[in-house]
Order: sequence, then C-alpha cells, then structure tokens
Amino acid sequence: MEHLSLLLSLLTLSSAATAANIHGKREGEGEDNLSPPSHCHRSENFVSFRRSGSSQKRHWICTQKRRMTRKAKPSIKRLKAEIKEMNAQQKRIKDRRRVVKRKFEQIEAKHDQLKRETKIIMQQNANTQLRLHSLSKILKARQDRDFVTATDLTQSLRELILKQNKQRHT
Repeated sequence: MEHLSLLLSLLTLSSAATAANIHGKREGEGEDNLSPPSHCHRSENFVSFRRSGSSQKRHWICTQKRRMTRKAKPSIKRLKAEIKEMNAQQKRIKDRRRVVKRKFEQIEAKHDQLKRETKIIMQQNANTQLRLHSLSKILKARQDRDFVTATDLTQSLRELILKQNKQRHT
C-alpha cells in the first residue's frame, strides 16, 4: 500500500510537470512565479518578445542603426569640429591671398611707374646727348670760323629743342 501511495504521488508530480511544460512553465515553478513564456527572450533588465521573419530583421537593423549612431556621435562631433577648423583656415588663407594680391598689385603698379620713369629718363638722356653733340659741332664750326655751318647747326639745335619740348608735354 505504501508503494501504491508513493506511485500515485509520483504520477501526480510528473503529470503536473508535463502540464506545466505544455503551458510554458518550467519544472519546479509554481503558479505564483511570473517568469516570461517560452517564446520570450529574457535578459538581465528586460524581456523582449521574439520576432519572426522580416519583423525580427527590421528590429535587428534598427537596433544596429541605434548602436552605430551612438558610436558615431563622438566621431561626428569631431568631424564637425575639424570641418569648422578647416573652414576657418580656408577663410584665413583667402584673406592672406587677398592681402598678397593687393600687395602684388601695388608692387606691379610701382614697377610700371618705374618703367615709365626709366623710359622718360632714358629719352631725356638721349636728348641731352643729341644737344651736347650739336653744341660741340657748333663750337667746332665757330673755332674753324665756319659761321654758315654754325648758324645751320644752331637752327637745327633750336628745332630739336622745340621738338623735344613738345614730346615732353604730350
């Protein structure tokens, strides 16, 4: 009889365990235990329901995007700071180029002015050389007592001086 009661108690325990497995309960868990059903994934802090097919894939993709976004935020901030610094550098470079261009234009203007002045000085020097040459011929003609040649040379010197003065004023 003892054997029979022992056998009955074992049967009731095994049938209760089988019924618990059918309803998603594990062995040894009572009715008051609030464990998640078998189709749930249990983590330390939360319970998430398993998803099937494309829903699970979408969930995984969204989770990955969130993780990537969290990981990317510091690098995005760093890149934005680098871009800001590069923009500032480019602005400084543009400003320097503007200054250099202005200085170059000033130097070029001075160069052109010096070229014009040099050309004028060279022309004046050539004119002075012509005058001196004419004067020396006039003096030589007067020393030789060739007054006709001296008069002709004096007249040509006057014409040369008038011509040079006209060129200088225009």
